[in-house]
Amino acid sequence: TIAPAALCRDTTIYLDNNGLASVENSMVDNGSYDNCPIYKIRLSQYDFDCSHLGGNNTILTVEGQSGDIGACLANIEVLDTIAPVLICNPVTVTLFENGEYVLSNEDKLEIIEGTTDNCTSFNSMDFTFENISFDCVHVWQPDTVKVTATDNSGNSGFCFAQIVVRDETDPVVGCRDIEVILDESGRALAFPGQLMDPDNTFDACGIDMMEASQSIFTCEDLGKNKVTLTVYDQGGNKDKCKSEVTVIDSSPPEFVNVDDVVLQVEPGICKTSVTYPVVTINKACGGTITQAAGLGANAMFPLGVTSETYIVTSEKGDTDTLTFSVTVNTYNAPPTIDELPNIEIYEDIGTVVVPLAGITPNIDCSNQYVVSVTAVPDNTGLVREAKIIHNHGDEDGTLELNIAADKNGVAEVAITVADNGGTENGGLNTTTETFMVTVLPVNDPPVLVAPIPDQSVNAANPAAIPVSCVLGRLFDDIDEGDALSISATLKGGFGLPAWLTLSNDTIKGIPLIADTGCYNITVTATDLQGATCDDNFTLCVDGYPTGVDALTGKPEVYMYPNPTEGKVILAVKGARGRKVEVAVNDITGKEVFRKKFIDPSLIECDLGRYMNGLYLVTISTESKMITKKLVVRHQ
Repeated sequence: TIAPAALCRDTTIYLDNNGLASVENSMVDNGSYDNCPIYKIRLSQYDFDCSHLGGNNTILTVEGQSGDIGACLANIEVLDTIAPVLICNPVTVTLFENGEYVLSNEDKLEIIEGTTDNCTSFNSMDFTFENISFDCVHVWQPDTVKVTATDNSGNSGFCFAQIVVRDETDPVVGCRDIEVILDESGRALAFPGQLMDPDNTFDACGIDMMEASQSIFTCEDLGKNKVTLTVYDQGGNKDKCKSEVTVIDSSPPEFVNVDDVVLQVEPGICKTSVTYPVVTINKACGGTITQAAGLGANAMFPLGVTSETYIVTSEKGDTDTLTFSVTVNTYNAPPTIDELPNIEIYEDIGTVVVPLAGITPNIDCSNQYVVSVTAVPDNTGLVREAKIIHNHGDEDGTLELNIAADKNGVAEVAITVADNGGTENGGLNTTTETFMVTVLPVNDPPVLVAPIPDQSVNAANPAAIPVSCVLGRLFDDIDEGDALSISATLKGGFGLPAWLTLSNDTIKGIPLIADTGCYNITVTATDLQGATCDDNFTLCVDGYPTGVDALTGKPEVYMYPNPTEGKVILAVKGARGRKVEVAVNDITGKEVFRKKFIDPSLIECDLGRYMNGLYLVTISTESKMITKKLVVRHQ
């Protein structure tokens, strides 16, 4: 029978976006109890809305198992803390003619249309607007207005509305007439600002841009021209007017300077066309151009300098003169001579005649002529002389080549033709044509240089006659590298007698008394090509020597070879049994050789170490002296 103890506590709840809120038992029950378990707890009100804002008394009832009831009173505070949902719509406004605008109530309603709140109606909310005035600076530059909305609970929110400001009032423009003067290039400019009359032009927001239907004027626009001026304000609004532009040309005519024309042509071109300069004037509006002197652009210009003169006259009678020169240069073409073929000849031909043709000063416009034709061989040891035979003005001539005897090899002959054209402007006044002369070798036969004197020998005495194959002693051969072989026969080609032989370049033997008599002997020198040369001498065999007379006669001396390269043979006849002394002196008298011999028949002396020259060889016996001249000539 004991009632439960009901204990309450106050609580606060918040409305949601829909303006609703609710409570639960636990939010109000503050620890109610009973001596027996509590059967049920309930509240007098669970749900709340915007109409319950503020304090609300709510009864908490506690019922025990026995049906006993206890109750208490709690305060439920209902609050709204949600700000309005503010919508800012963009709007477009148009400036008044004075260039200003202030947002109207209609504009404001358009901006906030669609704004809501969970508890406060649209009409009950409080709206504030910042920056609601606009002018020309805002035209076509999107601006913003801050809008704040506050509900009945004091919750507020804000947003920014975009405001587009337009200017739709046309400007007013006035025009004025002007004059412009063409410059040297024939151009003049008329700026829009020159065409506008500032006293009669205005716009609330100002003129943003001006344009003229024509701003550039040329010679074709001389005189009066109608020009339309269009002005625009910042809003793109425009107005037009017309201006009269008078174009004036006040500059005198003046030629554009040109450079003198200088060109060079090939030889033989006496007239030529040229790259003629373009004759123009600085006066863009023109004038009458006439040629006062010269040949003109399409003429053929001769060699040398031609003066060209032009005069220009304007419509006002002003004049200007232009003068320049056309210089045509050329250069000397080298003189000509026909190409010469190489020639081959055999040695010992003597003189070779080479025909020359095509000797000219070449094709030149001036009166030129050949002044000289010369020939120079590079090997004068082979070609001793090169002689030109040429008559002035002739295109033909001859070249005589004097070929050295017994010589072969190669020589280059250069023929140079010179004219009187000079070398100015890179010209050439000489031409050189070369050709090769090849002299082929021809085998020359050996030649006798030191004939063997006739010989005599007594029976039973040895005979020894040197027949050296060394070049220059007995025989010689001018062919380079040639060599000789020596053979000996009796004249007529018969073999030598049995007692006489040729061995080691010496004909030798010991005759018997039966061999007494004279023998005609032929010594033959044969070169490598088979060419020969003979030397004939007589060898007499006397009987046995008897008496003193044979020993006391005057000695007979034979000396060979002479000239010699060094070795010389002295055959002393009639000196048997005597002492013989040989002395050699040079041309100054200086003694270079002296030697004594006993019972000589052949004496060999070697003068190879002495210089080339003339020497005196003296052969002396006890009572006689013989002197002979000897030439020493080394190869």
